[in-house]
Amino acid sequence: MNARQEFWPTGQMGNKLIDNEIFYCEPLLADEENLRLIQKFHVSAETGPGLEMYLKRQAVSDEMAHEARTCLVKDNVSNEIGGYFSS
Repeated sequence: MNARQEFWPTGQMGNKLIDNEIFYCEPLLADEENLRLIQKFHVSAETGPGLEMYLKRQAVSDEMAHEARTCLVKDNVSNEIGGYFSS
């Protein structure tokens, strides 16, 4: 069973949380492709490495342990990650 099936069985996961002409927002584990995309995510600001490392190294395990929910903000044309938020 993959991570998406464990947390969002088929038919129980709604579509995108937010969707407009510029971006959409979806939970980290809503699409298996997100696991590849987060490895390409890069924060260029000097103050951003911690944000990048959390997404790449900790966000998935926090999701799996139900300790945090991370949502990705993705470009509606390219599907690239533009940002994320966790709670």
